[in-house]
Amino acid sequence: MVVANHVSYLDPLVVGSIVPCATLAKAEARRWPLVGEAMAALGSIFVRRGDVVSGAVALRKARRVLLDGVSILNFPEGTTTGGGSVGAFRRGVFGLARITGVDVVPAHVSYDDPRVHWFGGQTFVPHYLALSTMVRVIATIQFGPRLCFSDLRDKPEERAREVVAALGGSSC
Repeated sequence: MVVANHVSYLDPLVVGSIVPCATLAKAEARRWPLVGEAMAALGSIFVRRGDVVSGAVALRKARRVLLDGVSILNFPEGTTTGGGSVGAFRRGVFGLARITGVDVVPAHVSYDDPRVHWFGGQTFVPHYLALSTMVRVIATIQFGPRLCFSDLRDKPEERAREVVAALGGSSC
């Protein structure tokens, strides 16, 4: 299972281009032009935020995917940020890691141009159109050491967040 910071709707596509994985994503993303279709084609598992039943269904699907030998990508901050710091991580997928006994690999995603960041109430279409005019964007993904099942016993979301923040040079 890969857990990463989240700064753009490009993050799952960028990480998924080098790590074969299924992404846990908010349900609204399924309706986004081009990006939603690409995410669905890559096997994303969509979940409605704040819907406990949807969350449980998504975690069950993710469990099946993990047991089939496919990695899960999750952004436990639950939203995108401006990239200046790493927000608090939610616990959901860490319980799944504990139940399935899979390792968690922390990752930090960054881009060479802050215009790629999508956060703070920006609407999708204008941002997407502006992004599509950029000639070149360089994405950097830094992976941290695996956090083994035994490392995930006490507040695993905090431990993973610390590693992700350190990878990006953010303070905790």
